[in-house]
Amino acid sequence: MSVRWFALLFLFITLGAQAGAPRTFSEAKKVAWKLYAPQSTEFYCGCKYTGNKVNLAACGYVPRKNAKRASRIEWEHIVPAWQIGHQRQCWQEGGRKNCTRYDPVYQKAEADLHNLVPSIGEVYLGAPQILGFVDTFPERP
Repeated sequence: MSVRWFALLFLFITLGAQAGAPRTFSEAKKVAWKLYAPQSTEFYCGCKYTGNKVNLAACGYVPRKNAKRASRIEWEHIVPAWQIGHQRQCWQEGGRKNCTRYDPVYQKAEADLHNLVPSIGEVYLGAPQILGFVDTFPERP
C-alpha cells in the first residue's frame, strides 16, 4: 500500500514541477486570460469586457481611429516590449521578431505575467510612448 501512495505522491510532485512560468508571449496570453477572467476589467481605462469584447459605451471610451480594434481586448506590456528590448543586440539585428525567436532573456521578459495586462485594442498602437500619471480625471458623461 505504501508503494502506491509513494507513486501517487511522486506523480503529483512531478506534475507540479512542470507547471512553471510561461515560456513565450503566446503562452503568457493564454494564462493571462484565465488569471484576469474573474475581474474582466481592462487595465488602463477600467472598462469591463466579456470574452474578447469590450463594453465601450458603459465606460465612456470613444475610439480615436479604429472602432473595431478598440472594441476588442489585446494583451499589452505595462513596460513596453520596445523598452525591454530595443538596446539588446537581437533587436538591433532584426527587431522584436528576432528577439522573440532567439534571445532567451528577452523571451522571459516578454512572457512575464507581472508585466502583461488586458487593454482596449487601440490604446497602444504599437508606437513606444512615454506614460505618466494624470492628477485629475475628466468627468464621465
